[in-house]
Amino acid sequence: MTDINTPEDERLMAILDIYGSHATRWPAHERVAMEEFLATSDEAQKQLKLAREIDDLLDLEFSPISAPSHLHGAVIQDAQNLYHSPKWYMNFWKTPSLRPASGLFAAVILGVGLGWFSPNLVISEQGIQLDEISLSDSLLEWEVGNENS
Repeated sequence: MTDINTPEDERLMAILDIYGSHATRWPAHERVAMEEFLATSDEAQKQLKLAREIDDLLDLEFSPISAPSHLHGAVIQDAQNLYHSPKWYMNFWKTPSLRPASGLFAAVILGVGLGWFSPNLVISEQGIQLDEISLSDSLLEWEVGNENS
């Protein structure tokens, strides 16, 4: 590579790096100025020639590959079948003999979950103390009976 001296050289290199060597890919407002610059500069023409060789090699290497149309349809159909396929738990509700067992199973899971994650929901130590206070004749009597606790 040669040294880039002018702003036009820098801009040409940037355009070649970003858009490639084909002038049709360049922005319209840059295309006219760069074509005029290429007509006057031998160094710019050499850079364009190198960029065009690289672009041609890349075009050969990375040519677009298109899939057959039936393959597109098969992929879309498989995706729809996957999305709309019944879930495993839906089979319990389709079989009439399994519906009561499914309801019982759901109730057991819900009960175990509630019991596991909320043990103080039913039994609370504060509730017992409040009951003792409310059942005693007076607060003083309750305090005398609970001095050691």
